[in-house]
This record gives sequence, structure tokens and C-alpha cells, in this order.
Amino acid sequence: MVKTMKKTPVLAGLLLTSLLASCGSNPTPPVQETDPPLTQIQGQLVEGRGNGTVILKAEDGSELGRAAVDNNGAFTLPLPAPETFTARLKTTSEALSAVGCSGTLNSSAPAAKGYGVAALRATRTDFDKDVYAANLDVQLFPPKGKLTARVWLYTDQATRLTGTLNCSQLVNNAAQVNLALDVQTRAGWNLVAIYAETQGLQLTTLSGNANTVRDEQTIWRSADALRAQLPF
Repeated sequence: MVKTMKKTPVLAGLLLTSLLASCGSNPTPPVQETDPPLTQIQGQLVEGRGNGTVILKAEDGSELGRAAVDNNGAFTLPLPAPETFTARLKTTSEALSAVGCSGTLNSSAPAAKGYGVAALRATRTDFDKDVYAANLDVQLFPPKGKLTARVWLYTDQATRLTGTLNCSQLVNNAAQVNLALDVQTRAGWNLVAIYAETQGLQLTTLSGNANTVRDEQTIWRSADALRAQLPF
């Protein structure tokens, strides 16, 4: 059921859904399973001021990693080694469900397990919030909306994930988000990008695709900042 769009926080469900994609063609070369896995998150905070810290936390609140934030908001966070979260690995379907995406999922390696990261805890002067590598762009005239996001997905073996997912919880059910998933992972950490856009005059329904992408600099915002990007 689609709810009326309102200023609700974009919860970091995102994650592990191994997303990336675009409502058009992706300009970057596709990831191959033989490519080396990622080792870090290169990020830029757009809120707060001064030096600070970003922390990657597990579901139970335990710390999996941290990095310093410089005066300009930039940080480089090493992704945790597999041995630090092996016990937390889930089947790919369970991992997707845990981050708010439900639907039909097919894996070329059914035994593959994964772990996803969509949120970090950021602390700077006068700022202490969860942040997400996401952006909302919604305008009323002419009506148009776009969601872009990045999540980090670890899989213990290379696999291709395909399917059709409803990821409305990624925007806290403020809109219906339908994604066509086609993700080729390699063993280790992968970066997944999500692109979804509104279709026609319906601002409460976004459709898009998801695929893995190569490493890139990412911009991080709090749920409050994402909510503020909505014009109503």
C-alpha cells in the first residue's frame, strides 16, 4: 500500500540489498567477479563542522570499525575484515529482508552469504547522528523525483543476484520503491548503487535498477538532511 509522501526520515534500510543501478545506462564499467574487493569507504560528510569520527556499528551496537573525520568532513573508513563479522553473515535473502527489501531473489550461488552496510554514526562539533550515502531530489513543478544511494555488501563468494524487490522501507514507506536487481558480486566487499525515479505524475512511486559499481567517493547525510530535501 502506497502512503502519501511526507517528510519521513530515509532510514538506512538500504544496505545489503546489494543495490546499484540506474533508470538509464550506467556509465561506469560493470564489476567483474575477478575484480579485487573493496577495502575502504571513502566519504564526505555534508553536516557538522570541525574534526570528528565515523563509526560502523553492528545491529547489536558493537563497533566494527571507525575512522577520523578531518576538518572538511572527509574520511576514509577501512571496511572490517571477515573474521570480525563471520557469525553475523546471513543468506542473501535474509540480508535483503533485514534491510527492508522484500521480493523475489535469485542467486547464482545459493549457498552464498552476505552482510551489508548502509549507515554510519558520525560525530562532529554540534553533530551526532546516523548518516547515509543517499540523496533525494524531489520537485513539484514539473513533478519529478529521484533517489540515489550507495550501500556496501559483503559476500563470502562471488554470486550474481537478480530479482524484483519492493524497497519502500528505504524511505520509511514514504513512497513505494520498486527495484529491478541485477548485482554481480565478487568474494569480499562490494559497492552497490541504487537509482530510482518517479514515473509520470505519480510522486509516491519510484522505480529503478540496482547493480554493483566500482569504488568511488560518497556523500553522506543524516535522515534530517534527506528529509529536508523534500519540498513538502
